[in-house]
Amino acid sequence: MRGGFDPEEIERVRQATDILAVVGEHVKLKRSGKSWVGLCPFHQEKTPSFHVDPVKGLFHCFGCGAGGNVFTFLMRAEGLSFAEAARKLAARAGIELATTERQERGRRSRLLSLLAEAASFYHTVLMSEEGEEARRYLEGRGLPREAWETWTLGFSPRSRDASLRHLLARGFRHHEVMEAGLVHVVEGGLQDRFAGRVVFPVRNLSGEIVGFGGRLIAGEGPKYLNSPESSVYHKARLLYGLDRAKAWQARKGRAVVAEGYLDAIALHLAGVNEAVATCGTALGLEHLRTLRRFSDRVVLAFDADEAGALAAERGLGLGNEVGVDLAVAEFPPGRDPAALLAEEGPEALAERVERARPLVQFVLDRIVERRSGGPEGKARAAREGAAALATCPDPLVREEYALYLAERLGARPEQVLSLVNRALRGERVEAERVATPAEVRLEKEALRALLLSEEGDDLSRELEEEDFALPEARRVFRALRTLGRDGLLSSLHEQEEVVARLVSELLLAEGPLAPRETLLRLQEKGLRQKISSLRTILEKLNPLEQGERYRVLFSELMDLELERRRVLDEISKAEGV
Repeated sequence: MRGGFDPEEIERVRQATDILAVVGEHVKLKRSGKSWVGLCPFHQEKTPSFHVDPVKGLFHCFGCGAGGNVFTFLMRAEGLSFAEAARKLAARAGIELATTERQERGRRSRLLSLLAEAASFYHTVLMSEEGEEARRYLEGRGLPREAWETWTLGFSPRSRDASLRHLLARGFRHHEVMEAGLVHVVEGGLQDRFAGRVVFPVRNLSGEIVGFGGRLIAGEGPKYLNSPESSVYHKARLLYGLDRAKAWQARKGRAVVAEGYLDAIALHLAGVNEAVATCGTALGLEHLRTLRRFSDRVVLAFDADEAGALAAERGLGLGNEVGVDLAVAEFPPGRDPAALLAEEGPEALAERVERARPLVQFVLDRIVERRSGGPEGKARAAREGAAALATCPDPLVREEYALYLAERLGARPEQVLSLVNRALRGERVEAERVATPAEVRLEKEALRALLLSEEGDDLSRELEEEDFALPEARRVFRALRTLGRDGLLSSLHEQEEVVARLVSELLLAEGPLAPRETLLRLQEKGLRQKISSLRTILEKLNPLEQGERYRVLFSELMDLELERRRVLDEISKAEGV
């Protein structure tokens, strides 16, 4: 909801408005093919690059990049807020907008009450005879009874619909329980989402329970399960424990981020009260922006495995974009914070956090350690390290770590500094970290296919956010997956400017579509990159000394190779070869 208006009414206003007429009051337009063109009102130009498509209801300037729908245009052209633009266009269309703020507040309050009641039910079950197995699990992970109470931990019974029946008996309705994400539809009816799991209530900044995370302790199914997105639960912004940790973060001048709920609790038990955890998703920009409100230093306390190390590496560019200093707390191989607490005690865990080293140093060390021998390996590591350092906004930091990288590689400092400067100028110094022009075209064409194809929403499920290298492409894909094509287009005025710009550019671009083939090519690109990364890791391992890990990664490599061959076969069929 935006400005207190019903989204359906806003969509009705958009459809009832002639974007040509609105834009035409500010820009002199001439027809050109399917579009209308004119001089952009948002920047100085002599040759028209401003396009309006009345069928799609969009505008885009191919000069300055401005774009969006009729609400976006009016807000920018006349300096209006969204509410002002909506009211003006509604009046123009003869539509009376009714505010629904009071209804929305009542609906939200009822949803929060339902979630609080569910948390109380889960906790009661945990402390009952039925929760004995769950209590043994928590004790085995080093969590004392006081922690169960402090964090309101719970257990969802194994029966099909125990929590559903409890909530219905408390006066809540089926559709409300579904909206809260506590049940899902299965053959034969509704089933409790978290049945047979230890349950961790997730709170927002105000301490209100907005969702849950569940950990399976026996039986089949995903080990971890989280609430689906809802009107109150947005995992891209939520951090488990932040309601408790925010004051400590401000006091200590740092935040600590773990990967799991148990890890966050373990850190608190060790006196690291500024700890939080992501809710079943990778650490992202919105998470860091939230943490930036309380502290400008963030320590990553991720699992001591390859996945945890890669997750930490991905944080380098995000931290620089948001303006937070990132560091890495390192744990013994195969350990996470919860395991370290149980095995070595709170002092050992707290000490690991205190000894955290800067993320940029961690990343450079990883680059050096995985390089192959000889001049070629040194050159690759220098280029990759330079690309990483180019994301650092502080020139003093860049220079200091360029010297550090040169020392680690035994290279001349001026050579590494030259590579960093080239990377800063946008020159391609490392193929694996910079998208090629062909890859950029492919990613944009894939998004265009998702936006224009009738099967776009279905096809998007075959892709992952990691398939896109361009940050703006990832944001558009994320919005598509969350809102669907129609939802994104109808709410384009609510999106980040970079999203609105790219969407309008893609929708007003011309050319044939080959949705299936394009998406297959994007999948193949992602598989190729994963295969390359795995091969690099395997080159560093000794099969005799690290046999089990080598076998697991090699098996994963073979699976990826088979999947890539399957995708290549499908591409050939799509091309009619």
